[in-house]
Amino acid sequence: MAKGRKTGGGNRAGSPNLLNADAKAMLMDALYMIGGIKYLAHIGQTEPELFVSMLRVILPRTVNADVDVKHTFSEAVQAAEERVKVMHRKTEVDGDGKTKIIH
Repeated sequence: MAKGRKTGGGNRAGSPNLLNADAKAMLMDALYMIGGIKYLAHIGQTEPELFVSMLRVILPRTVNADVDVKHTFSEAVQAAEERVKVMHRKTEVDGDGKTKIIH
């Protein structure tokens, strides 16, 4: 073995982790089936500790942004629901239960 070289298997550097992508797709499908954004909003209102712990996992550690809030929470939920509807119109589930993107 050459000095400084890794041995063994594993993915090549920079290659996508397909297991994570499949798991994410399944979770997104399940979320849509149980109510999507309305469900998450309900969790945020009824179980704020759980909701915040979920946010902690998915949000980046540092955000550099200028924020100008012009909408109410309910308007933001409605806009997000519309984006999800558009996203799901662009996908379909095949006979094997896998989600495919329609171009």
